[in-house]
Order: sequence, then structure tokens, then C-alpha cells
Amino acid sequence: MKASALYDTINTLAPFNTAEDWDNSGLLIGSPACESNRVLLTLDVTNATLEEAVFLGAKLIFSHHPVIFHPLKSLFSDSLHAGLIKNDITVICAHTNLDFAAGGINDALAQRLKLQNIRHFDMMTDTLS
Repeated sequence: MKASALYDTINTLAPFNTAEDWDNSGLLIGSPACESNRVLLTLDVTNATLEEAVFLGAKLIFSHHPVIFHPLKSLFSDSLHAGLIKNDITVICAHTNLDFAAGGINDALAQRLKLQNIRHFDMMTDTLS
């Protein structure tokens, strides 16, 4: 699978432009041209995630939480981010856009919890609809 194809699929289901302004979703590390026959799915990208991706030969990671959230002020050769780059691993993250998507995280949790009278939060006006 090409990273750009995964990105496009996610963007169709949970458009990246619907993420909250403070969020950092999208292709955060690597290249849209990255090709991998294995995709590692994770909640958070950690050093253990990196090690597993290398072990499995996965060149593409899809994470819910952003691997880069706050601006990087430094980048050391032994850091997680440098390790992803050194191992030529591309990371796509879908956070609040996936939370808010129809059938996304919030809907799945509400269904699993058997919640009723569910109303979607309007991100533009901060009101319930």
C-alpha cells in the first residue's frame, strides 16, 4: 500500500480538514510515496511501536494520536522521530478528525456504551446539535 492511498482513504472517511485547529493530524513523518506491504496500526507512536514496525518490516504506521503534537525544539539522533526517519517509516495520524467522523471513534464508543439520545457536537459553534 502506498502512503498516499492510505491518506486518501482516511481523508474520505474522516476528512483531515475537520480536525480541531489545535490538533496535528495528517501525514506527519515520511513521504506520500512510501510503499509498504505492512501497515502498523497504533494508538500512540512510541519507541516500542518503532521497534515493532522495524521487526515486522512495516514502513507505514497509522496512529490515532499525533506523533508530533507540540512544536519540536530539538531533534536528537537517538529520538523517536529521528528513529522513524532513519528507518524510512512514514507516519499518518488521524486524531480529532477520526473522533468526529460519522462512524468514527466517538460513534463507536457511544454504540459500545449503549448510549441513547446522542447528539453531535458542532465544532464551529461549540454547541450541541
